[in-house]
Amino acid sequence: GFYLPFSNDALATSFTDSSPSGHTVTAAGGAKTDNGASVFGTSSAYFDNSAYLELPDSDDFNFSGGESFCIEFWMNSEEWTSTDFGWTYIYSHSWSGNGIEFGTYQDGTVIAWLGSGGWFTNASNSNSVTLQSSTVLSTNTWHHIALTYNGTVYTLYVDGVAEDTFPGNAYAYSAASANLYIGTYGQSTTISTFYGYLDELRVSKGKVRYSGSQFDLPTKQFGRPDLKLKDGSGTYTIKLKQIN
Repeated sequence: GFYLPFSNDALATSFTDSSPSGHTVTAAGGAKTDNGASVFGTSSAYFDNSAYLELPDSDDFNFSGGESFCIEFWMNSEEWTSTDFGWTYIYSHSWSGNGIEFGTYQDGTVIAWLGSGGWFTNASNSNSVTLQSSTVLSTNTWHHIALTYNGTVYTLYVDGVAEDTFPGNAYAYSAASANLYIGTYGQSTTISTFYGYLDELRVSKGKVRYSGSQFDLPTKQFGRPDLKLKDGSGTYTIKLKQIN
């Protein structure tokens, strides 16, 4: 998988995959960390409607063969309006109807497409996508979003609550041979770009991370648990930053 912790104290225009995989991350269009909003720490990644990140294709982003996975991030959008398809892209790893596309519709709902030579559609939602939230996200507000697959069912979570499901055992997702794009549509990086902040973006292959109808939201950066030391005068907590 990979992990992009944008909650760093230092502002930057370059990004590093903090997972053991160490994928190369290329920033384009002015993508940067910014202290205008943050979930943890003092900053997050800012996308100004033309910025995006690109990572070379990797098996870490492909979950074919029934592999479990979890894609998750915190998002804070400044607007939902799109002049292109009617939605904005946050995560795009697809080609010719294969892969995963993940973002928000112009009404503020979260939507996801999964496909195998064509996108799967779900009768439970109104926009012919694979999964769609019933919750309408608020702008200028942090929301935690997660898409999981447990080997049987795809589940879309918003703020720790399961919003939609789709039978993955009946509709097998196919891997895409394409680079991964964050904040834009991979096949045309000027279309339906994201406008707002992202933080703690993590892709976990072989791990579902969340299950059931509801889970407790993360309360700190992903990583090792805090180390607690105790001596005669009390207990001390050492904060350990990092990783997966």
